This record gives sequence, C-alpha cells and structure tokens, in this order.
Amino acid sequence: MIAFVRGSVASRTPESVVLDVGGIGYEVVVPTRTRVGAIGDELTLYTHLHVREDCMTLYGFDNMDDRAVFELLISVTGIGPKGAISILSSISPVELRRAIATGNLDRLTAIPGIGRKTAQRIVLELKEKLADVVEDDSDLGAEPDELGGDARSEAAEALIALGFSPHEARRSVSLAIRALKSSNASLTTDSILRRALASAGRR
Repeated sequence: MIAFVRGSVASRTPESVVLDVGGIGYEVVVPTRTRVGAIGDELTLYTHLHVREDCMTLYGFDNMDDRAVFELLISVTGIGPKGAISILSSISPVELRRAIATGNLDRLTAIPGIGRKTAQRIVLELKEKLADVVEDDSDLGAEPDELGGDARSEAAEALIALGFSPHEARRSVSLAIRALKSSNASLTTDSILRRALASAGRR
C-alpha cells in the first residue's frame, strides 16, 4: 500500500493533482475540497491505491480523516471510489459522520448523485461503525482539518502505529491540539504526540 505521497505540485485540475516526487510524476485523484496549493508548492497527500484489472488509480487526501471516511464509503454496497470522492467533495467528514449517526437523510440526499435509497444504504451500513460520533463532535467542536494541519495527521499516524485505533488516535490528537492551543503552545507533531500520550497515560 502507498500510505502517502509527498512532492511538489507539477500540475492540477479540480479533480486531480500531479506530484513530482524525485522526478516521477504521480497523478492523484482528490476531492475538490482538498487544499492543493499552487504549482511548485510542497504537498503531502495520504493515499489509497485502488486496483482493478484494467487500471490502478491513486486517490489522495490532505488528512488521514478524509482517507478513513473514503475507505468506509467504498465499503458501502453500490458506492465505488468515484462516488466516494464525489461525496467528500460535497461534505466534510465531520458533517457526514453526524448525518449518518443521526440518520439525516435530507442532508445526505442533498449531496449530488445521492438518492434516497443510496442515503438509506449509507446510514444502514455505516451507522453502527460511527455510533459515537455525535458525542465526539460536540466535545471537540472543530473540523478535523481546521487545526494542526500536517502535524495533526502525522501525530495520528504515529498513535496508530503505537496501537491506538484510528478513532482513538483522531480523538486523542484533537484533544491534545485543543489543550495546546489553550496554553498558546506550538502545534508541532512532537508536541501533539507528547500531549496525546501523556493524556492517555502512555509516555
């Protein structure tokens, strides 16, 4: 699996970006919400490689949370990678989780290409996996990508490597960032990780 790609932006369209990584250009399909930057900017995308008999397509996201939601969406019957990308182009992961957890079909059917039957299927197949999201969102308040940027994603990835579940890592990092911001501390990968581990009792 290609976990992430880091390089300079060689070209971009609303649907994809080409990253120059050591002289090799990787074309990555991204949601239109993804912050790509300008040509020449350094960019890290957390990726999912989708393999079919006739092609391989690399999908990229500017944080691990978007990628995790993408991978949940493509597990839903009838939703492929293109459909999942379209959904994430129209709604943030936090808002999507909340809509699924509360069974808000009106919000889901407001997404282009999502009819009522598909919305019902999304809720049916994902609600149990996201049952605790409403409490988490009200506690944390902010969108996953509003605070911390790359440091947030890197700290979460480190926590997962240490044995945290993706959900535990996301929540621990969010709480750590909030605590650091309240004390005006710098938001680096190291500071976020140390604070998250200290709060979890793992030093």
